Amino acid sequence: TAQAVDRFSQAVIAARENDFVNAFNIFETLALAGDSEAAYNLALLYKRGWGRPENFRSALYWAWLSSLGGVAEAVALADGLAGLVPADVRNEEADRLSTELENRIEAGDRTAIIQYARVQSDILGEPNLQKAYVWYSIAAAIGLSEGRHAMIKISASLSSAELVEVQGMAADVFAESPFVN
Repeated sequence: TAQAVDRFSQAVIAARENDFVNAFNIFETLALAGDSEAAYNLALLYKRGWGRPENFRSALYWAWLSSLGGVAEAVALADGLAGLVPADVRNEEADRLSTELENRIEAGDRTAIIQYARVQSDILGEPNLQKAYVWYSIAAAIGLSEGRHAMIKISASLSSAELVEVQGMAADVFAESPFVN
């Protein structure tokens, strides 16, 4: 919306003027509303300790969320931040991200499906390819083009028995999802 663009511009101006608390507050509001660019800026502010004390854990969460939203620069930021926190913290933040995306899926947010599947396949310390396949399959079923390609790629890593099992799981999950109708 025009109002969100205006708020984003206000945050950028505030950051340029070293009013980091104000910039942080605006970016946080926008990021919580799903703005991936704002999430990237929020991650940077957390990483640098501007607007809030330095916090690599929170920076990693927002960088991951931003990267899942398609902000290319966030991938490198998240990779760098992942190296600054212990494995247990990365896992906790990946779980937090999974929970957030599960909640969005339950609320009917179609964009969260691919993001959730990517967390399962690419972000978790130990990838859950079966769960990723289930959600990529659901994405493909409702017409999200990215789902089909990723589903095929993951299926190459599954045995035929696993594949048949996860296809059944996908059918069951889809039947209970808000996307059936």
